[in-house]
Amino acid sequence: MGDTAVIPLTLLPGRTDTTRIGRDRLELLTALITAPTFDPLFRGTLIFIPPQHPVYAWQCAVDGCLRIRRVSHNLCNTHNLQWEQAERAGQTKRAFMDAAAALPAARGVDYGRCLICPDRPAISPATRLCQQHQTRWQYGEAAGTDRARFEDWSRTQRPLPGYGLCQARCPFLACTSLGLCLQHLNRYKIDNRPGDARSHNLRGPLKDGRPLPVTYGDEEAFRAWCATAEPVTQPGLVNLHCLPPLVRAEIQWGLHAHAQSAQHSEWTTNGIRNLVRYCWRGSSTSLMDLHDGSCKDLTRKQMDSEVRKIIWEIVSGLRCVYYSPSDTKDAGFLETDHFGRRFKNAQSHFDITAVSQRWLRDLLWDHLAEWLRSPQCPRTRGPFDQMRRAAVELGVFLQADAPDAGHDPTVLRREHAERFVADQRHRARHGLPSLGLVLADGRSPTVTDLSCQFVFNQARKLLYSAIPPATPNTSASTPAS
Repeated sequence: MGDTAVIPLTLLPGRTDTTRIGRDRLELLTALITAPTFDPLFRGTLIFIPPQHPVYAWQCAVDGCLRIRRVSHNLCNTHNLQWEQAERAGQTKRAFMDAAAALPAARGVDYGRCLICPDRPAISPATRLCQQHQTRWQYGEAAGTDRARFEDWSRTQRPLPGYGLCQARCPFLACTSLGLCLQHLNRYKIDNRPGDARSHNLRGPLKDGRPLPVTYGDEEAFRAWCATAEPVTQPGLVNLHCLPPLVRAEIQWGLHAHAQSAQHSEWTTNGIRNLVRYCWRGSSTSLMDLHDGSCKDLTRKQMDSEVRKIIWEIVSGLRCVYYSPSDTKDAGFLETDHFGRRFKNAQSHFDITAVSQRWLRDLLWDHLAEWLRSPQCPRTRGPFDQMRRAAVELGVFLQADAPDAGHDPTVLRREHAERFVADQRHRARHGLPSLGLVLADGRSPTVTDLSCQFVFNQARKLLYSAIPPATPNTSASTPAS
């Protein structure tokens, strides 16, 4: 098939709909996410990506290092700086990797649950104890106990009741009576404790583990801070807990689809988390709304380039889920993936909305779709672009010159075609700009003799395709016997 590739499609079982517009988008994605072929890794609200995942690897390649690798590198920032110095000194990469010392995680580490209390989070990587048991081990009745007797001591302790889930719209366990997880508690302190919420123990340490009483300077301010606190981050964690159901499902589907693609761009876990953070801050309900809302108009500070890239790639794939082929015809575009084709170095989406006349746009859609279905489909996207240019040039001319702006094909006559040809040749002769095409930088391309030749040839093919084939004559007389 030359430069085209066959794209396998996953169809919803038992559905014969010719349209998906009006169908619930969350229903469509839920059906795909619950399908047996969907990677279970991406089904959860909390997605813990393995450190050396084949597509989303995030851990530094130095053996035992727990830090996050840099974008387009396999080393964390510290080891990358060390490698640059070692390389200048003439050291080989293998020698550097063998000699490099592993580093502990810098931030956002989850130590799991307390070894003694299953309903409380651990606060220390060394002991894996909750705050109260850690205090008892270090400063209480076990202070000064030999480390070798830690296991014996821990078996004598009884579990304490937990504090429930974090109140900051977070799925992790709270670590104190304030009702905040460890990360949100640290953020609360950094933010100068809005509402001045504090837990108090006026009579010494409580031995039974009951929650301590909490006082507030302004409880409404504390609740407001909890409602607006951003989700916690951890190495390798994609936290979708705070997102609306549809945008959460879109990100889950996008992660799976991107990982299944044989050729894909690089998505870092940091970029994915920035996307989640952007959706959370903007209260976005769908990535389609973000994309259609002109992300390109946002500054780099408002949305970085990797987030923009991830949104664009997920939305490009979602169009084949949300739109059937007949839906794309009504909306004014084609998806080559619908026909099992993808041109080399080209996206599936092919926009034809620049053709304003519905009859001409439908004719263009039918002609391009027939090409995509044909075994003789063009090997590159060039003929498709040329056919679209011809339709756009013709449509813009008819809009300015023909009755009813060219929307009624029954009133078009020979003189309209002749004036279109004359206008194109006049523009080529005097180096004038195209009527309908606009380049990426906002300029209109200049009409040339070569572009005229392409426009005339493709417009002729397109309009001839609307002529029904002649019916063969079956009334011939039977020869005399």
